[in-house]
Amino acid sequence: MNEEQIEQIRQIIQEELEKQKIENDIDTSVVTVEQVREIIREEFPVLLAQSTTTIEGHLQLLDSRNIIVGSATGSKVASSSSQKLGFWGVSPAIQQTNGANLTNNVTSGGVDDTIANYTDLSTYANDAAAIRNDLYQLARKLKIVNDALRTIGLMS
Repeated sequence: MNEEQIEQIRQIIQEELEKQKIENDIDTSVVTVEQVREIIREEFPVLLAQSTTTIEGHLQLLDSRNIIVGSATGSKVASSSSQKLGFWGVSPAIQQTNGANLTNNVTSGGVDDTIANYTDLSTYANDAAAIRNDLYQLARKLKIVNDALRTIGLMS
């Protein structure tokens, strides 16, 4: 929590304490403000550390706010492939299936990340090796994208 959030919580607690004093729910002759603060210091972290927190309503992140996760084991968004998720206003959907795994059976060739210009038909009309090389490069790139989407769970 940043200082602003802590201050907001402190103000809420102070307002609640004042409200409770007015309504005589807290006997200030028996319980001091410092004792209430100590209880809050002990209990609030326990509340925040719950394994599951349910939010009834929207969660809004203001500009320049981040979701910070651990780097040891990482974190998940959606813990099951049947849970629905959507991005940028698209209706939420379950994890999409990938079907068969892509296998590149074209032998290697060409220059990595380069597709030749097919407008020169005098070269490509009879150049099977150049066409093969371009197919290999396309299949190679598609497999890289496919593997990346599977790694982060956007495809099965």
